[in-house]
Amino acid sequence: MRVMNILSLVLFALMVHPTVSLGQVESQVCDYTLRVESADNPAANVPFTGAYFFGDSLKDHLLTTVVRETPFILEFSAQQFLGMFQGKDGKNNIKVSLNSRANGKPGARVEGQGPVNILLADGGRVSWGFPSRSRNPRPR
Repeated sequence: MRVMNILSLVLFALMVHPTVSLGQVESQVCDYTLRVESADNPAANVPFTGAYFFGDSLKDHLLTTVVRETPFILEFSAQQFLGMFQGKDGKNNIKVSLNSRANGKPGARVEGQGPVNILLADGGRVSWGFPSRSRNPRPR
């Protein structure tokens, strides 16, 4: 439960942080498929915790927290999505992917693996990782 409280606070901070553009621009509704799988064997049952929310406006939706086992699949339609997932033992034992579809056509796809997996989506654009300027430093 302590982990989920921390995850919830981090997600809230991401939502209100000025560098995160979610909720600031009108975007289209897309279909998304979220998958959480074992990094070693997609059929294996690995326990994980997660917190996510999605909809037309992230400010208007409740945070959903889950304690599940892989494989986990969630299909939904929304303008925006924000989620964080972590293997219960804190190791790199889960792989998380997010696929988008707009107007029946395949869209963006992102996949990541790490101790904490953060996924963002806005109008069909998807990204993985903590939004930070240090992830893509400019050459000097």
